[in-house]
Amino acid sequence: MDMPEASEKLPFEPEILLTMQGRYAEAIREVNDVESVTMGLRLSTGEQRRHVFDFADGVRLVVSRDALAGHPVHIHLGGSAIRGSLVWENLAAGLLSPDDFAARCLERFRFISCNDGQRLDHFFPCENRPHWFGLWEGRRPAATFRAEG
Repeated sequence: MDMPEASEKLPFEPEILLTMQGRYAEAIREVNDVESVTMGLRLSTGEQRRHVFDFADGVRLVVSRDALAGHPVHIHLGGSAIRGSLVWENLAAGLLSPDDFAARCLERFRFISCNDGQRLDHFFPCENRPHWFGLWEGRRPAATFRAEG
């Protein structure tokens, strides 16, 4: 299977969950102007460490608040797998389905955002590189993860 892989623009630097939770607020602090990125005036969020969250098993998340002219601000989550990682190998071998990988990415987002309740209503699978979008609800991350239920 031809596997799309995580952006290699930044080196793979896995962190512990507590560190990622501490960085989440920085990832969503500023609004990313999508048109400026498209025109080459700004770096993409995948090229800026503050937006990139690497997990030891090879899951890479990119989180941002994005604005596109004529549309409300939304939160954007992108997931990918680092080439050669356990997750990448399992996806390539069919041991991890794209749906299960997408669920893993969404779960990791809930962990780093401390389960802040931000809704991500629009899902785009994009060949093992899932993306979610949701209207920005102005939520701020809690200090630590809260389990639901």
